[in-house]
Amino acid sequence: MNDRTQGFPAACLLPIVHPGAMCPPVYTVRNNMSRTLQLVVLVLHGFISLSAASQDSCNTYVPLGSSFNVPLSNNNIEDNEITWKHNGMIVLKRKNGIYKPGKKEDISATGSLLLKDLKFENEGLYEAEVFNKEGIRIETTSYRLCVQASQEPCDKYVPLGSSFSVPLSNNNIEDNEITWKHNGIIVLKRKNGIYKPGKKEDISATGSLLLKDLKFENEGLYEAEVFNKEGISFQTASYRLCVQASQEPCDKYVPLGSSFSVPLSNNNIEDNEITWKHNGIIVLKRKNGIYKPGKKEDISATGSLQLKDLKFENEGLYEAEVFNKEGISFQTASYRLCVQASQEPCDLYSLLGSPVNVPLTIDNLEEDNEITWKHNGIIVLKRKNGIYKPGKKEDISATGSLQLKDLKFENEGLYEAEVFNKEGISFQTASYRLCVQASQEPCDLYSLLGSPVNVPLTIDNLEEDNEITWKHNGIIVLKKKNGISKPVKEVTISATGSLLLKDLKFENEGLYEAEVFNKEGIRIETTSYRLCVQEIGTHQTRQHSSSLQLSNFEERAMRLGSMDPRRTPRAGEEPLPPTSATSAKNEARKEGAHP
Repeated sequence: MNDRTQGFPAACLLPIVHPGAMCPPVYTVRNNMSRTLQLVVLVLHGFISLSAASQDSCNTYVPLGSSFNVPLSNNNIEDNEITWKHNGMIVLKRKNGIYKPGKKEDISATGSLLLKDLKFENEGLYEAEVFNKEGIRIETTSYRLCVQASQEPCDKYVPLGSSFSVPLSNNNIEDNEITWKHNGIIVLKRKNGIYKPGKKEDISATGSLLLKDLKFENEGLYEAEVFNKEGISFQTASYRLCVQASQEPCDKYVPLGSSFSVPLSNNNIEDNEITWKHNGIIVLKRKNGIYKPGKKEDISATGSLQLKDLKFENEGLYEAEVFNKEGISFQTASYRLCVQASQEPCDLYSLLGSPVNVPLTIDNLEEDNEITWKHNGIIVLKRKNGIYKPGKKEDISATGSLQLKDLKFENEGLYEAEVFNKEGISFQTASYRLCVQASQEPCDLYSLLGSPVNVPLTIDNLEEDNEITWKHNGIIVLKKKNGISKPVKEVTISATGSLLLKDLKFENEGLYEAEVFNKEGIRIETTSYRLCVQEIGTHQTRQHSSSLQLSNFEERAMRLGSMDPRRTPRAGEEPLPPTSATSAKNEARKEGAHP
């Protein structure tokens, strides 16, 4: 039990809540790894119309103005008589094919009562009775509905016009029946391999609902239910989607429930006035040492805004402004934050600063094939009739793979490809979720982006006939044998064997290993160093900037949560030299060298 569920009845915390339990709504996603994610939504429900005679709990809370199906499941409903009552009053009756009151379009094929544009007067008890041709009652059901002015947070805010996958994770989805509802209306159903309504391309391999060209009417509650071959429901999921008009890219995508510092770098922040706004609203202001709104612990020593237990409403534009004692504004920063719920596993893990190919394999990819690549629903490459817009020819491989270079954390997310033949028919799709990770290994050397560095090797009597090999992440980048150097890349060595690198890039990060052999081929020395490349991050270079980006090392620090100075030198500090532990390690290697 955690803080969010403290005080709930025990019955409300079970994986399956009994219909009679007095509980707030619980949205549960179960996957095949038997992990359960429960999002308990405490609903502030106003204007609830409960009769004095009945204080029964609601089966469903539905937003004001939405649509909802009061459920009934009868496969032979066309052959039967049906009556629906609301709070004891008949609202629909069908007998001998005649509807009075009500209309044919007021019930579904299975007899569910279809309600639209819900108002508070629609709240209450709904009861159905079904009779066969002989007038014998064969089925009854009752359902209590509550209507609320929607205060529920959205699970995801998605840009207008984009694509989005409403998540479901089921590895054996092909063998099961699946139903997706939007605001209570079935929008996709697959049974015995037949899709009605919906199409095969509307769901992913794991059952996620694929939405394209999102409009505001796509907002609302999406609910999935999965049944096995015996028709037994064994997995459900619900997801509330909001569509927003903002097309601004995010500076950072941060997991739901995590903490994050919206970055600002000012070494004299204590002497200055500072204001932080979120979507134009002041959320923190400090003047003359007084915080209103906000608290001292809400900002860091350099002025960064500290956010905890992130929710979707924390998304948006953060703007900072710093004033000196005379009230003159001398530093501003802005940062767009996105919060994401994705718990999906990654298909690809790649290191920060490295290149990666998001794979697509088409052996006979022709020039007149159209290809589209999307990242988190946004088109990042499109080729049609040989024209690339957006993107460039060098951004894809001969088989259609998307080629990414110098990976950043904002490159994380879902990549989706679709290929069309010259007739415009889609014939291949692919999707991959990419995660970017900072190296978990501590660095022996820290050097600035664009600077030169010597990866050290010290052999006082390095002879011309000594053989030396340098590797970077296991790949030979320089080899000298018989006095001839054959660099694979533009690198050289010093008189003592150190590897000389110029104009450092992030792809130069990683593990460097050297081996030295004498003329008899006996190994006489080895060494290894892990190099990290960092951006110049002093606050002077960031002042008066309308866009503030995290340095490579600030990113790493927040990802790893490390305050180890060997890993994350603070702004203004010089990178540390190789540690004594590393020096001792290399000395030990030197003393213990062997063939």
